[in-house]
Amino acid sequence: METVGEFHGTFDKADKQLLVRIRGLLERLPDRGHKNQNADHLWSCHDVCFAIHNYLDLENRGWRVAQGRYTRYDHCWLYRRHPATILDVYPVASLGGPIMLDPSATGVQRLYDTTMQLDTHTRRRAREETAVLLTLLTQIDCNGLFIELQASDRSPSSELENCDRLD
Repeated sequence: METVGEFHGTFDKADKQLLVRIRGLLERLPDRGHKNQNADHLWSCHDVCFAIHNYLDLENRGWRVAQGRYTRYDHCWLYRRHPATILDVYPVASLGGPIMLDPSATGVQRLYDTTMQLDTHTRRRAREETAVLLTLLTQIDCNGLFIELQASDRSPSSELENCDRLD
């Protein structure tokens, strides 16, 4: 099914592939720790956004990390200027994600507010957690690729060169 964003040329095939790739990584990402009443076992959007941005080298593909507020919540997401696109890697109070949005759509800019900057503690914590997440993402990605290659009977040797560890 084609979306309105695709019809109007905001999102292209590469955008859809990126969305599917991120979704695949996030689906296999384990919780951060033990469950408790404060939801400390969950990764924050800041942690996940910085890690995905670094892991997939999205800076070189025109994506930047935006930090601000989504309605009343401190939040992080990715944005690209041309074509203008918001990629909310880990949406607030949502089931599902990531989501890709056209910021020119009615109401979208009002929801994603970059005039409010994150506090120093949140930024520092996100940097610390990003290192942990990058290791996890590498393991998840390499294990997924290894399983995919085994199923397809392709030779894993050249395609797994960048993977440090396979469980």
